[in-house]
Amino acid sequence: MDVRPENVPGSGDGRAESPGWSWRMVTAIARGRAALAPLGPPPPRRGAIVVGGAARPDLVRAALRLTGKAVPPAFCRISEGEGMTLVEETLSRSRRHVVGATPVVVLESRQRRWAAPIARRRLGHLRWMPEETGDGSAVMAALVEIMAQAPDSIIMVHPALQMVANEAGFGAAIEEGFRRATLGGEVVALGAPPPEVTGRDDYLVSFSSARSDQPRWRLVRDPSRAVRTRWTAAAAAAYAFTGVVVGSGRALLAEFEAAAPRLLRLVLEGAALGAPRLDTLTAAAVRGHCPLDFARNVLAFDPVLGVVVAGPSVGWLGLDNAARLATGRARRRSVRCAYGVSGASYRRRYAPGDHPEPSPQMC
Repeated sequence: MDVRPENVPGSGDGRAESPGWSWRMVTAIARGRAALAPLGPPPPRRGAIVVGGAARPDLVRAALRLTGKAVPPAFCRISEGEGMTLVEETLSRSRRHVVGATPVVVLESRQRRWAAPIARRRLGHLRWMPEETGDGSAVMAALVEIMAQAPDSIIMVHPALQMVANEAGFGAAIEEGFRRATLGGEVVALGAPPPEVTGRDDYLVSFSSARSDQPRWRLVRDPSRAVRTRWTAAAAAAYAFTGVVVGSGRALLAEFEAAAPRLLRLVLEGAALGAPRLDTLTAAAVRGHCPLDFARNVLAFDPVLGVVVAGPSVGWLGLDNAARLATGRARRRSVRCAYGVSGASYRRRYAPGDHPEPSPQMC
């Protein structure tokens, strides 16, 4: 199965004058795999990529202060006594939206020992990213992996370092994102009202377009407080970016094609060779490139995004610093006080088979 760019009609070398070369490559890979695979049920039309994030030292120290365990933040238990870590919460949420598919979990390689329970219970397929390289390359490889089975998939990328109070409301916003991505083939980002707790957030900001009567949106990286104040004074529509993105595989592939075409070509060539060689080739390719962050270096290349905004009742909070980790833990401890409703309204809902086993290794 030779799907190198020069052997795919019209693929060229990945330059701007030949858009869509990566889509042609991945569909060729999918056709080759389908021809070799035994007959069976069609693959799911939805997929999910859960991004555990890097084991930042400041967040590890914060987890140590809060829980007495020095663990990566994705493997910290925000809810005392409830047994689920942040990455397991995100897996549970993702599996409700991609029934029948196994989410791909992207983790930094130094987190291997913490991921053993996920692998043991087969909650997701693990993909490792080398240290200090950003999550973009691993998300790219996971995207190609899903599309090599079903090129027409609608795929959600969901970071684990966040919490929500109202799972039903957040899930409704995600489903709306899937609906819009399915109908329009666009990349849809999920926004939320900015949290009151201090921290760094990227923002989704609306702007007018001469080509459309509908407001369009762009991703603004970590705006300053003065810029946010100016948006408020001008009554501009600006929402914190939750990091959750839903889009057709083809649209997401086009984002990577624009941001990192050479790396994408190497990953696609590795996918044509099979899983062991894909991992080896991807790791070698990543070491030769600058760190690639999915949100900041890939989505920021797209000047126009679709946006779904989750209501304030979902209680979204990005857990990107020690103060937010402490706030999230306090909110889970007293939901009634924080939101003025009964705690039963925010009781966690598990997907079938998602009940975790206790693990003394985790906080």
